[in-house]
Amino acid sequence: KAPYSGRVTVSDTIRMQPDRTGGLRRSRYADGVHYMVQLNTGVNYSVDTMLSCTSERHIAALSGSLLPSDTIYTISDTTFDVTKNDLLFFRLRSGQSHLFDRVDWKHEVQYEQIVVENGSIQDPDQYGKPVGKYVSSQDYVVESRDFFQAPDDGMLKVEVTMETGVLRKYGNANSINLNAQLNNT
Repeated sequence: KAPYSGRVTVSDTIRMQPDRTGGLRRSRYADGVHYMVQLNTGVNYSVDTMLSCTSERHIAALSGSLLPSDTIYTISDTTFDVTKNDLLFFRLRSGQSHLFDRVDWKHEVQYEQIVVENGSIQDPDQYGKPVGKYVSSQDYVVESRDFFQAPDDGMLKVEVTMETGVLRKYGNANSINLNAQLNNT
C-alpha cells in the first residue's frame, strides 16, 4: 500500500532457483512460471476490506515468464506515479506444471518524489525504516503453518507451544538444531 502520493521506482530481481537434485534434466513437464506486478488505483477501503485487485493495469516492464533453466537473475525497473493508498500486487503463477517452480523474487520500491499532503514526514518511520524505501528481502520471511524458509544463514530463535509434533528438514540445509526447554528450565 502506497503510504504517500508521488513518483516511485520499482526494481525487481527474479530467477528460478537452480535444481540441485538432477530431476529437472529428466523432467518432461517442468514449464516455468509467469510473474506480474499490478497497480491497483482508487481502492475504497471502507467497501473493499479484502484489498482485492480490481485493476487490469499491469506494469509491463515488471512482468514476464521464466523457464526452469532461467537461473541467472533478471533485473528490471520502471518509474511511475502512485496516489496514496494505491496497492501494488506482486503475482507469481505456475505454468501448466508446478514441477521445479522454486523462485527467488525480490522487490525494492523507492520514492523518487513524495507529495506531502499535510504536515511533515517522520524519517525514519515508526518502525525504524527509512521513509520512502521498501526492500522486500529485509522485510518478510516466507512461512506457513508447516513451512519456514530462512532468507539467510544465521541463528533463528523460535518459541512454540507444542504437545506433540514432528520436526523435519527440507531442502539443502546441512543441519538443523533444536534446543528444547520445558517450563523455562
